[in-house]
Amino acid sequence: MHCLCSVAFLVYCSLGTPQNKPDRARIVVIVEDVSGAVVANAHVGVRPAPTDSAPGSATGSDGRLSLSLLLGSYDLIVTAPGFAKSEKHIEVRDSETQTIEFQIRVATYDGPMVEPILPPLTVELVYPNAFQASFPKESEYSSPDRHYVIVGVNSDREPYHTVFLRDNVSRTRRKLFIYARHIGLLWNANSATFAVTDYVGSDSSQVSIFSVDESRAPIRVLDLLLSQVPDDARKTLRTELTNHHVYIEASAWLSPTVLSVQLSG
Repeated sequence: MHCLCSVAFLVYCSLGTPQNKPDRARIVVIVEDVSGAVVANAHVGVRPAPTDSAPGSATGSDGRLSLSLLLGSYDLIVTAPGFAKSEKHIEVRDSETQTIEFQIRVATYDGPMVEPILPPLTVELVYPNAFQASFPKESEYSSPDRHYVIVGVNSDREPYHTVFLRDNVSRTRRKLFIYARHIGLLWNANSATFAVTDYVGSDSSQVSIFSVDESRAPIRVLDLLLSQVPDDARKTLRTELTNHHVYIEASAWLSPTVLSVQLSG
């Protein structure tokens, strides 16, 4: 009798502690750009949205985000300022951790132009030229106060060269523009503006002034220069610029509101 009771007890214990199969899994999302650099603060959406947790969040400084999802089928949607949206379908079928990698490309901008609202600026024609940085030969260029970094991202597909502005304090970055050949860059000493000489063709260039303030649109230096010089000088300048292999280039910041430029060729 003692033996039978022991057997019954052992069977009861076995039935009373079943091994439940996990009903969710960990998903690690990694977001990078086409150069392989991680993209921080990229939003990762989940469709359909989980009912028991937040529908998604943003990647950290390492470009990663960890999600805990119930078993099932989902679409992951990644969005980030300056980049095209990217989606992937995943199947969460077991409890093993899955790593999902996204390589997102920069988005093209076809929206309306914004009127410039930078402070009054003066442009002068002087010599010589002395760029502080050149892209794509270089890929990063810090502001004098190290608050901002101009970042160049290169690709073997269009757009071939894209420029971003990274804020080291807020740890964010935004897309500025794309270019085809190469550019020269000049930070202003106040770290609030910088000049870009874009060699758009084999015999032409254009200069623009950018602000770190996103609400302030770029200024085309040639338009500003033509509005400041006398009529005879304006005619001479237009004639020079119609010649082949004549470039207009940023040369130096003489003060926070005075940029010197030169004609060369």
